Amino acid sequence: MKLNEKCSLITLTLKAWDVSKIHKSETSEVNKKHATNAVARVSVKVCDSPLLQEIEKNQSAARVKHDSLTLPTGMRGMRLIPAALITEHAALMAEYTDTHARLTRDFLAVYPQVVNDAPDRMRDLFNPKFFPETWNIGKKFEFSSKILPCPEGGQWDEWLQEASQEAEDELRDRVKSAIGAVVERLGNPDAIFRDTLISNLKGIVDLAGILNLTDAGDIRDAVNAVRDVAGMDADLLRTNPAERQSAADKARRAAALFA
Repeated sequence: MKLNEKCSLITLTLKAWDVSKIHKSETSEVNKKHATNAVARVSVKVCDSPLLQEIEKNQSAARVKHDSLTLPTGMRGMRLIPAALITEHAALMAEYTDTHARLTRDFLAVYPQVVNDAPDRMRDLFNPKFFPETWNIGKKFEFSSKILPCPEGGQWDEWLQEASQEAEDELRDRVKSAIGAVVERLGNPDAIFRDTLISNLKGIVDLAGILNLTDAGDIRDAVNAVRDVAGMDADLLRTNPAERQSAADKARRAAALFA
């Protein structure tokens, strides 16, 4: 199967109102006080609504999940997604989108009060220019994902080959990192480790076969070498020294495949 048939291009656009603003007059005063020129910058937080924090938390979680199911292309904002992961990605993003829409709707409802309360909260730092008009604040938020077919022919084929190499390199780093963490923590019998040590390994092991668009041999072999480890119970590894050492040895042999 040709590379452009294995995957598609995908973008994820996340936007929220940036509440960190540079206070020009305060910046000027600080630089004047210290006899400096554009050295200091006074930043103010114009809104501390918990709803904005929840929006940011939801977007961050979506970005992490998006990145885990996709691969870089070298073009900012544009990533590759294997055909086999498109449905899963769409379902997950739909959940994040619904949460984003609900939180944004709730924030827009209280925004007029946020603006009304701002002078009392910010005191002398208040500047009405920091706050968009009520009719415009909604444009500061966005959550959207778009999938496009991979182009082919001519220079696009060359571009896709370069993109797939970058994708392979990132996947290799992800696999190496997960395996390396297992070697480090399990290889030391006194080291404490969290359940996420194994769940993170399982996550990349489960996805690597699909994300390995170029069928890189070292990635394939390393993943197969730790597949048993990824399926082990973390509590068993804590309480059974022999199993822990065996898992560490398997991970160490897998890591050596990248040497």
